[in-house]
This record gives sequence, C-alpha cells and structure tokens, in this order.
Amino acid sequence: MDDFTQNLVLSRLTYGPTASSRSKLSSMGLKAWLTKELAGTSPEDSIFLTGQSAFPSSMETLTQTIENPFYKRRAYWVSRELAALTTLRRIYSSNQVLETLAEHFADYLPVPLFSQADIYRMDYDRTIRANLKKTYPELLVAAAFHPAMLTSLNGQTNTAASPNENFGRELLELFTVTPKLKYSEKDVLQVSLMLTGINFSLASMELRAFPSRHHFGKISLLGFSHSNLPTDSSSTIISRATQMIKHLALLPSTAEEFSIRMARRYVSENPSKKLLDLMKRTYTSTKGSIPAVFSAMVLSPEFLSTKPSKVKRPVEHLASSVRALNLDLSAPLKDMVGAGSLDFNDLNPLTTILDRQGHLPFDWGTPDGYPDYSDAWTTFGGQAQRWNITSKISQGAMRAVFAIPAYPSLLSQSTSVSAVIDQVVKTTLSSPLRSQDKQRMVSLIEANVVRTQTPQQQFAKISSMAFGLVMATEEWNLR
Repeated sequence: MDDFTQNLVLSRLTYGPTASSRSKLSSMGLKAWLTKELAGTSPEDSIFLTGQSAFPSSMETLTQTIENPFYKRRAYWVSRELAALTTLRRIYSSNQVLETLAEHFADYLPVPLFSQADIYRMDYDRTIRANLKKTYPELLVAAAFHPAMLTSLNGQTNTAASPNENFGRELLELFTVTPKLKYSEKDVLQVSLMLTGINFSLASMELRAFPSRHHFGKISLLGFSHSNLPTDSSSTIISRATQMIKHLALLPSTAEEFSIRMARRYVSENPSKKLLDLMKRTYTSTKGSIPAVFSAMVLSPEFLSTKPSKVKRPVEHLASSVRALNLDLSAPLKDMVGAGSLDFNDLNPLTTILDRQGHLPFDWGTPDGYPDYSDAWTTFGGQAQRWNITSKISQGAMRAVFAIPAYPSLLSQSTSVSAVIDQVVKTTLSSPLRSQDKQRMVSLIEANVVRTQTPQQQFAKISSMAFGLVMATEEWNLR
C-alpha cells in the first residue's frame, strides 16, 4: 500500500493520518489493522483523555449526575463538558475508527445539546459508544429508550389518552425505513401507540412503562403484529415495544438506508449499487451487525478505488490538520492538567473554532443530525475560516490552543523547497499534487525564504509555508 493509499484509508476511517497510524497500517495491512481498530483496545495516549477529571459528568453514573446538586442547577454544563471532551477525543483518541463511528451514529440518532435533555446527554453518549460493536437493532433500542431520546422527542408526553407522535414519526422517518417505504399516517400512529406510557422514572432512576398511560389493543404495521393485551407488567410492555423496534430495524428498507448512510459517510455521496447491495446483504445475514457491515464496506474494492470527493466537515478538517502537524495542546493547558485545575471552560478557545463554523459536536437542533453532503460545508466564508486556521496552526500562531509545530520531528531536514513539499504531500494527501500547483508553491516559498538565516531557520520557514500551502489545496479539503 503506497503513501497516498494509506492517507486515503486514514482520511476516511479516522480523523486524519499521523506518522504512527501510517506505520501501523503499513505493517499490519488493511484487514488486520481494521480488526484491531474495531476492537478499540488501545489505551489513550493524550493526558487530556486519561482520567478525564476536567469533565466530572463523564466519570459519574447517570444517577449520580441527576442527583448532583451542581448539575441540577446547571444541567447545560453537562452538554458543555461533553462538547469539549468529544472535540478532544476526535483529535487525539487512540481509537480513531470507533471515534468516527461514534460521530456517525450520533448524527444518525441525534439528541441535540442545550435542550431539556442536557442532564442525560453525557450518559447518552456513553450508550451510543457502548453499542458500536453490536447490532443496529440493539443500538436503536438502547438509544430509543434512553431518557435523553425520550425527553428530546417528547416520549414523556406520549400517553394513551393523548398520543404524541413525535418519537414514533422520527423512528420511521429517520431511524429506520424512511419515507421511501411510503408508510401511512396510520403506521405512525400505531408505532406511537405501542410506545405510550414508556418513560424514564426519576423516582426509581430506571426505564418504566406505566400501564395506566399505555394503550392496549392490537398493534399492526409494516409486517409487525401484536395483540398487546392488557397487563400490569412494566417489563412486558417494554418488551413488546422492543420487539416492534427490532422488527423495524431489520426490515429491508432499514438495511438499505443504513447502508446508504454509512457508505455516504465513508466512501462517497453516490455509492454504487454493487457496494450498497453488498452492505445490505451483510446487514441482513448478520441481523444488522455494525462491525460486519462496516468491514464489508471498507474491504470492498470500491472503497480504495473511489477517489476523494467528500468535503471534510469542519471537525474533520480541524482534526486532520492538527494530526498532520502532530500538534499537542498548548503548554498552559497541559500545565492545568498537571495541576488538576483544567475544566471545560479552559477549552473554550478550541470548541469556539468549531462553533464559529457551525459544527460544535452534537449542536444540531433538529433530529436529522448534521448534514453529510458537501454542499452544506462549501460556503466561501467556511472555506476562508479553514484557510485561516491551517495558516495559523502551521505557523504556531494559535498558542492559546495548540503547541508550536516541531518540524524536525515531522520531516527530514532540508533547505530544498521542492523536497520539503514532496515530504508534506506524501504525509498528508491522498493523491499527488498537481504539477502547476507545486510550481506555484515552490516560487512563493522561495520568494519568502531569507537565505542569510541559518539552515535550521530556513527549514522551519519552508516547512511552515509548505504545510500551510498544501493544506490550502482542494486535495486537503477532500477525503
């Protein structure tokens, strides 16, 4: 596997290639590397992700967070902690493939930040992560019955006396079969009726079905049928609803949409019918195994043969740029970790970068998740911000957030502009640089190098400009 192919794989399956990840992929081969990544067994290297003491709600159980007097008064702090922690994970996590899958399913089954569900939001993220190696039906059930989702989609107001169709509608429209199946309004009502009376009880701190609020009577929709006879058993009511959700999750239409969304996220916006058929067959034969469908996609010939065409979303662009430069967070932030004084507020300069680009983790107000098509992220203003960010970090000009790049550890020292550019291209891009672009870069850099400086100073200047210019290309913007 050559340099460009390695970069292609890593730019799609992780938040960007690093020297370490390229080395592991090269030595293990794609299949073995993918198996290890999906196992998610690598310990975290970043001191910001070990212990996570800056994010107290991440170390508490859901019950502890709910009962914590501090979070009772400031539930939105849980969301703010999660946004900062997630940003760090996407940039620095040692388990990058699972990290991208966590983002994918957070957009598939979204619960927005800064809502009535704030107090539950950290635990909902844990729930998504805990089910990434399982099946989609299992993940969907866990998400559907989590208090964050129930609160976000008005599950607590869905009763037999006054059915609320919000959650039932999204379960069909976004989470399973989608409107392509042409389900009816009666189907929406049937789903909603089966979910009536199911809510998270703050008294017992558990999911409960309240028979007095639940609709009893036959439920029938899209091949699912249940007599739904009266019962006083909470667990029986929840079990019936679980059966319905799993049935919907295993329908061919769900398998198709699941495959389309995953292939669109990781391969291209227009994946081939051949690839989608492979993924759908795998989904059906494994009853929705997330790792199996994901592996089938990655190991298909189309994955490597498809040229980069997806525009990186802001978090992917930022993370891949930081990872390419092997940038740690700034010394003052690391000192705060050492002193035990870091909290999420100290990371505001980092999360603000994404907030200004409209891509703060989970901060999407509607239940369809952040858009995953290029047109949503190709505004001139957005691109100008990207150029500004990569220019600054390559020059070490964002010291409140990131450390200064250590170019001697990234590149072989040389004062040949052409040679330095070639090194940068091989460690970052998924395809060769166009010759005319390289010539322009060489001319621009040579015009700015001060030949009276020491070789070390010249090398630092050349490297800084080379990274900045390569990261300003169309090729760097795509994955």
